[in-house]
Amino acid sequence: AEKIKVVMNRLGLEDTQISVSKALETIGREIFCQIPNDYATMVESRNNGIPLVMQAPKAKLTRTIMGLAASVSGESASEQEDSVSRKKKSLFGFLNNSK
Repeated sequence: AEKIKVVMNRLGLEDTQISVSKALETIGREIFCQIPNDYATMVESRNNGIPLVMQAPKAKLTRTIMGLAASVSGESASEQEDSVSRKKKSLFGFLNNSK
């Protein structure tokens, strides 16, 4: 049971069916992470086919997801950002070598 974490997605959605306080009361557990509702950023990333961390690296949604990933992986957020940066360079690295 200690390995199970509660994550609340799309926090701040106007037309929500359950409040944070009601969720806490119903579940009886602390909410480990609250992911903000940023539908526009997520849809733009999906429609462009670009990972969220590359499309909108400074967005609150991205920072929250990176923080969640760091929490569950044991890796720091800066280590993850370095990893994303390396992948981004390697993904487009062929463009620099084709002259």
